[in-house]
Amino acid sequence: MLFIQRNHVIEHFSSASADPSFGNAILATATGCSFAVPADPLFPKRPDIAIELGIVIEDDVAIRACFGECCTSLGDIVISMAVCPIRAKLAAKISTCWPDGVIEEFDTDESYFRERRWPLEQDLRKIQGASLLCQTESEEPHSWDDDDGDMPPPSCDEFQSYHVFFLAPDDSEFHFEDETESLADPDDPEAEQWSDGVIPGEGWFGWAVGISLVARFAVFNPCQYSQYEDGTRDIPDVESFIHSDPTNERVETQLYYRKVLGDQSYQKLLDLRVRIAAVLREHRIEVLDEAVLDLPLPGFKADEEIFWEEPLCVRDAFFFRGI
Repeated sequence: MLFIQRNHVIEHFSSASADPSFGNAILATATGCSFAVPADPLFPKRPDIAIELGIVIEDDVAIRACFGECCTSLGDIVISMAVCPIRAKLAAKISTCWPDGVIEEFDTDESYFRERRWPLEQDLRKIQGASLLCQTESEEPHSWDDDDGDMPPPSCDEFQSYHVFFLAPDDSEFHFEDETESLADPDDPEAEQWSDGVIPGEGWFGWAVGISLVARFAVFNPCQYSQYEDGTRDIPDVESFIHSDPTNERVETQLYYRKVLGDQSYQKLLDLRVRIAAVLREHRIEVLDEAVLDLPLPGFKADEEIFWEEPLCVRDAFFFRGI
């Protein structure tokens, strides 16, 4: 059935089955849930807002879907559609995750990803013609087996609200020789010395796939991963900051890698993205497009322990680091 209110087409919801993003049935007749009709100053003359945003109400309390917690009122969790061009369901998800309007560190052990990580990793490894080369460091050391050809996981000491998988096509054009400058003191007799102060290494072009631990969302970032003979690495992340040498202006990441790889090789990279996205869908993880990630997020701020500059955008609600 289609909910249309004031010319807004919101979503095509199943009338009896559970909605994947919220884990609850949508209509009150399906599971005993009901939609509250609170009097809220944010939405005067709009008693249908709970239905329009697809928010499940149980015992007059809006469910905080990401960790199974609750908010005190509907007004605490709704982003005003009048000032925010974010689609309704995503706006509601952001508000339920951060009901106080403050994006902050949280206990990642409570994330849905704790149980879903291993099945997802196994399915990503099954993708033909590609390899999972590295990922965010795991607390379970047995997950990285020297026999399967994986490189050691990158270290991540600070808080991170997402998990990164880096996958690259197996084709030779995505593998390259690399090098980096040695930072060792040349006067230190105990430091390993490298010819001309340059450390050789190797790298791969591929996708950094960021899986949010906040909610079931993912982001793709074309990038490269390199490791060097001294054990250091250039770690892939969910966002790249590439600047032009002459002007120092930021270069769009996808345009940069299309130019580096060429149209034919970049198309292979896009084909791999499609296959990875299909795996994510099987695990009920939605990929957010760059256009959506860059939408402004009014009314929210970052906790002082979070490394983000305001004003915030949708990306900052799901993918952030601690200081």
